[in-house]
Amino acid sequence: MSPQEKARELLADILSRAEFTGAEEGLLQRLADAIKSFLPGLISGPGSIVIILISFVALAVFTGLLIWIMRRFRLSLDGEDGAAAAGAGQYTPRRALAGSSEAAEKGDYKEALRLLLLALLLELDEEGSLDYHYSRTNGEYLRQLRERDYPSFSPASELFFLYEKIWYGRARCRREDYDRGLKLYSMLQEAGP
Repeated sequence: MSPQEKARELLADILSRAEFTGAEEGLLQRLADAIKSFLPGLISGPGSIVIILISFVALAVFTGLLIWIMRRFRLSLDGEDGAAAAGAGQYTPRRALAGSSEAAEKGDYKEALRLLLLALLLELDEEGSLDYHYSRTNGEYLRQLRERDYPSFSPASELFFLYEKIWYGRARCRREDYDRGLKLYSMLQEAGP
């Protein structure tokens, strides 16, 4: 007997043992059997696999819908961000920049940085480099700038990332962070559209 035949025979012997029986069953059948053993009497009959499958699909759809709703309306769920989004419609680039300076003078560098980015977004919207809407994410704005071959993409993306680190990373915003944002904003102003 050749070594390959011996190996096949040994493998067949191993796979015929009790611990390997049922391996030919499908994943859904094994899942249904596990649930039946965990919850005896709750699910029985040949349609149990279909019921389980429909339940999992419904759960996945519900979870996806819930995540989508939470992301879509996250600004209205968070009071601070919601107020900022509601107030964004009253700003012009000049007013946002003035508000940024006022917030910095008061020592609220986090708000100053937010208004600085808002001023940039509104300016870029006015010049046609992106389409501003308060519900869009910074990632969406960066994709728009990249797709439209915005010439000063690098400093703009650096300002977005600084803002993200401070605002969403909940990092403490210091005067140096705001000054860095102001320098990036000035670089973008000098470069023009």
